[in-house]
Amino acid sequence: MINPVITHQTIAAVDDWEQLRQAHHLIRQARISEAMQGYRYLHERRLERYFAHGTEPWVLIDEPQYPSMTWACIYLCEFYIMQRGRWLEWADLAGDVLQHADFGSLPLQARSRLVSTKGWADVHLTGSDIQRNAELQVRMLAELESQERLVFEQMLHHRLLGYLYQQLRQPDKAFFHLDCASALVDAKTEPFYSLRVKEIRATTLYYFKDFDSNYNTQAIDIYLKILEIAEALDEPLEMSRQAYNLGWAYAEQPNFEKASLYFRRGLHTARKSNFDYERALNLYGEGFLCLSERYFDESIELLQEASAVFDELEAPLMTAMCLQLEAAVLQRSGKIDVAVDCALRALASQRMVDNPIQLYHTLRRIVKLCTKRKDWATCGRYFPEYFCLKIRLKK
Repeated sequence: MINPVITHQTIAAVDDWEQLRQAHHLIRQARISEAMQGYRYLHERRLERYFAHGTEPWVLIDEPQYPSMTWACIYLCEFYIMQRGRWLEWADLAGDVLQHADFGSLPLQARSRLVSTKGWADVHLTGSDIQRNAELQVRMLAELESQERLVFEQMLHHRLLGYLYQQLRQPDKAFFHLDCASALVDAKTEPFYSLRVKEIRATTLYYFKDFDSNYNTQAIDIYLKILEIAEALDEPLEMSRQAYNLGWAYAEQPNFEKASLYFRRGLHTARKSNFDYERALNLYGEGFLCLSERYFDESIELLQEASAVFDELEAPLMTAMCLQLEAAVLQRSGKIDVAVDCALRALASQRMVDNPIQLYHTLRRIVKLCTKRKDWATCGRYFPEYFCLKIRLKK
């Protein structure tokens, strides 16, 4: 066991530590707004100022009742799940723990929680390798299977693997892990994670809508159920998230009127409650609809506002997606040269993350634009990668 070293810092941290544990308890019960107030208070107080860095002996502590970096990083997981644009903060905070020479001596429960949380951080941050991430989660899951009591931790890995295999375009594996996660989570005892598993299932159905014509309808049904629960709980952050999800699902039908209704609803809720990431998401969705309905100036305005927010939040994937869509608007407007520059900026941002689907869309945009302006040199530079990715994704 790694024992705590009691100092004036740990004693001073006790009150804040109990508030952090309380916020963690509240969010696990899906009392999101109440929990987020506590998290934000602690975030402003810079809770980590109490925690040692480097080789201090109490960076890693076995027991959650003592203030430590180990359990702070675990308790903050749900905060960053709901604040998706801020995973870099978690990665910075967790660096000393994850790289500590004694990390392997932590109990399996703590190591598992940290590995699954790091998996989500890696999804949103630069240099993420999805296949490697999945392999790491599978190894940790195998280690957990001998510990029947750690079913919650098993659920966390299954949930993440469902998402990772979705991104790797392996539907059988994605749905297998989501089925496992659903079987391991109880809506009564873990309402927050019950919603998160449902959300990823719906997103996966939407993602694989080309495989089955009923998948998108099933996704809408699940999103509506989550939204209904969020409204009953009066949770604006959850409502904004699901409004965004529904906007895309209805756009796919295509039912642009309903899609716009949900994007605008999500945007209104996010602005009212100061949720920057959700505000930018819904701006991006509405920007797509404006492009589809040929409102080019409005589309560019919305996309540029969204891109600026994502850039400030250091969310390179979403920044790239905004820029790629803006390039499409410029192309439709006949502004080919400006569109090429915009698409190349999207590619530079896209290179920061491992997302083959979005990389494919960005490369395709560049190839199409360069073909249109007969820029064969630039087209030739990117066409081989685009073509190889196209073949890979069709497998």
